[in-house]
Amino acid sequence: DYSEKYVKDRVYIRKLKCKNGDYKHIQWTDSKHSNDLFVGIGQDVTEQVKAREQYKNLVQNAPDIIFEADGSGYFTFINEAMQRILGFSSEELLGQHFTSIVSDDNKLQVIKFYSELSTNQNDFDVLEFPVTSKSKKEFWVSQKVIVYRNEVGEIVSFSAITRDITTLKNTELEKVKRVFHKKDDYVIYNETKLIKAENINYIFTSSTSNVQNEKGLTKRDEGILKVKSIHSDIDIVISNKSKESSFNHKTVR
Repeated sequence: DYSEKYVKDRVYIRKLKCKNGDYKHIQWTDSKHSNDLFVGIGQDVTEQVKAREQYKNLVQNAPDIIFEADGSGYFTFINEAMQRILGFSSEELLGQHFTSIVSDDNKLQVIKFYSELSTNQNDFDVLEFPVTSKSKKEFWVSQKVIVYRNEVGEIVSFSAITRDITTLKNTELEKVKRVFHKKDDYVIYNETKLIKAENINYIFTSSTSNVQNEKGLTKRDEGILKVKSIHSDIDIVISNKSKESSFNHKTVR
């Protein structure tokens, strides 16, 4: 008896076979006119269903991690790249906060970055930070996040594309290493980031000469600028009055 199955305002889709053998997806809406009369109105949504399936396949087969989170930052969807790259299945992460994969030393910085959003802003700048895989291996990622708001401007969800840039970071590190004279002359943070050097003068030049070139730069100054051009995550402050140089590492930018 359909009257027992009827649900007011229910919308559902059924796949039907046509006379020519093709299949159509029909979206139905049923209405009740009396105890003995029910009317179903069907709409062909085959193209929408196909588009949705194509989008789903693109997302699932994407080389980058793609995820969605609710307004509080808890995972609601994760594509297959998450398991391929970091080893976590969707069952393990759905319902968990997105920072559950962020390296412990960087959680607070990442949370702070994603907490600073103006009311008219609907996306964040790209952020680079380390994450930890299921096997406790560290990866560097570059993440772009888009914000979705409701009609009154409240954040209801986020979507993100997260790219593995570990190889790129390792390549950057190797370039920085070649500028230095000895491995012991620098301190590595999180395996890929240079934070500071113990002996600035020795690192950038084997000579302590203050002879300047036609641009007014000493050998040491040229070395500093070279490192800065190679590794944009390092801020090096050059002082003309002192031989001291300082490094500021941008974990979050």
